[in-house]
Amino acid sequence: MARGGGREAAIDEGYSLFRRGMGQMHHRMRPAAERLHQPGAALDLLPAAPAPSDLSWASGDRVTEDAFARGCAAIDLSPHATALPETLTVSRLAFGWATIGE
Repeated sequence: MARGGGREAAIDEGYSLFRRGMGQMHHRMRPAAERLHQPGAALDLLPAAPAPSDLSWASGDRVTEDAFARGCAAIDLSPHATALPETLTVSRLAFGWATIGE
């Protein structure tokens, strides 16, 4: 439980939730991270897409470039992709991480 009040309490509570979430994610993802994986084995999970111009850094590795191109296309096609900046702003204001006028 967070001590104090106001902004400090909100930060303490947010940090506590973050640590708990990271611990759960670590517990669930660790087995998969410890196994060896064949590069490109999961490419079929998303449809093929052209690489955006800002992925030129990945052009030396076909699998990396293809994976990031598919991921970028999926995000761009998501109906929620354009709402992300607004969602983050509202979250920051709601949890006291930013104040209006910063």
